[in-house]
Amino acid sequence: MGQYSCALPQGWSGSVTPSLSGHTFTPAMRSFSNVSANQSAQNFAAAVNTDVVWVDDAVPTGAVVTGSAEGWTWIGANPTPISGGLAHQSGLLGGVHQHYFYDAANVLTVGVGEVLFSYVYLDAANPPSQVMLQWNDGSWQHRAYWGANQIDWGIDGTAIIVGCALLEVIRNGLVLAQVSSYWQQTLVGVIIILAVLVDRIRSRMI
Repeated sequence: MGQYSCALPQGWSGSVTPSLSGHTFTPAMRSFSNVSANQSAQNFAAAVNTDVVWVDDAVPTGAVVTGSAEGWTWIGANPTPISGGLAHQSGLLGGVHQHYFYDAANVLTVGVGEVLFSYVYLDAANPPSQVMLQWNDGSWQHRAYWGANQIDWGIDGTAIIVGCALLEVIRNGLVLAQVSSYWQQTLVGVIIILAVLVDRIRSRMI
């Protein structure tokens, strides 16, 4: 909890946007027009951001970096990284190629119902036919992909893989329907949980 105050010239118009590292605010900002008197009850509700950033500007401590047909190339521009100051870039190559790390000392603990995500920039001039992300918890059998199913790793058609394709369609529909971002995240979270449950039930029946 805290307080804020500011002195403004008569007739000021503009917006106030709170900012504190590790926190999010509701509302994100407050707008004012032609201020002519003191403004009260202009509160912001702060919440601690619980997102965990695991890979940003470098791989986790102790991790071994390697690749197949390519290594790790870090860039700071063209395009500008969406988070941090550096991003790792895949090579402009044909066929299957990958870069990855393993044996990180600082492992990522994932709880039930939590969501893993990664920002991926797709070059419009050289679009890949498929992008695959893999996670290892002792096994590499945790994959999601975008695009055509051309990399023959794992079994396609599981609830998780299908969910990746459906989520993008659902998100686009929610945006077009002007559903608030809060309910978008809530609905997507519910869908992911249901997908996990369906996949577990399905694996027990096989």
